[in-house]
Amino acid sequence: MTREEAIYKVNNQVFEADYDTGLVMYPDSAVRIIKEIYDDFESRVCKNCFYYFEETCVCDESPLVTEIVDENYGCNKFKRKRDESIQI
Repeated sequence: MTREEAIYKVNNQVFEADYDTGLVMYPDSAVRIIKEIYDDFESRVCKNCFYYFEETCVCDESPLVTEIVDENYGCNKFKRKRDESIQI
């Protein structure tokens, strides 16, 4: 399912309150969550990967190790670069 299909589906659902638990999911909230999930998934490309260095994949577990790769390529060995501006 694409991002647009998921948003369309959410916007066309009838949302009802669960009076026992008091929980209600509004379309706007669901659309925001869908966008966050897709943004994260779509950002899992080489240019954002810990193993991407000077146009080369340096992950020993990747079949592309030591090869020049496109920065927009993504693989299942993705590990996000640590953002140095974030303090944990």
